[in-house]
Amino acid sequence: MKKRILFTVFILLQLGYFTCGILYHKGKIEKGRKIILKVKPRDPYSPVRGRYLHVTYTISDLPSRLLEGEKRGIQRGEEVFVVLEKKGDVWEARKIVKEKPESGVFIKGKVKYSWQGKIHLEYGIEGIFMDEDRCEKLNALLSSGFRRGQRPSYFYVEVSVDKEGRACPTGIIVKGESYSVMPFH
Repeated sequence: MKKRILFTVFILLQLGYFTCGILYHKGKIEKGRKIILKVKPRDPYSPVRGRYLHVTYTISDLPSRLLEGEKRGIQRGEEVFVVLEKKGDVWEARKIVKEKPESGVFIKGKVKYSWQGKIHLEYGIEGIFMDEDRCEKLNALLSSGFRRGQRPSYFYVEVSVDKEGRACPTGIIVKGESYSVMPFH
């Protein structure tokens, strides 16, 4: 009897843990502001999670002149905020700050490295998971631009950004066509 109760409690705790995680990300998506970011795609495969696109955003490699305040002392792993501004349909970096802004649209990132006037940032939204068929179709569309020696200029990711700057990809836009993604990864 005691083992059965412990087993039931254990299962309920696991279900509660996973439910909280899903609700946390769902809230982040629903309450966040939807923005469009331009990307530079790659196409890897994870044996555990399946097919996904690994993207580097155009706001991932920024000139260090955008960093406000003390230019020296930015360290690998340091958390920064990239203040964004809308240019047409796409959001672009306006400045990098070390403290969370009071207002405006911004995204939280971590410094991967800083080298020769460039700051490389990661936002935790570089891996975008989707079903195999959709990923194959998108990969074919993206590869066509690379074969001609150019980077596709028609590939964007819709991202939901909350008031803390945390981001979650919600969709992919290729040549004007939208594709949903699996946001809870």
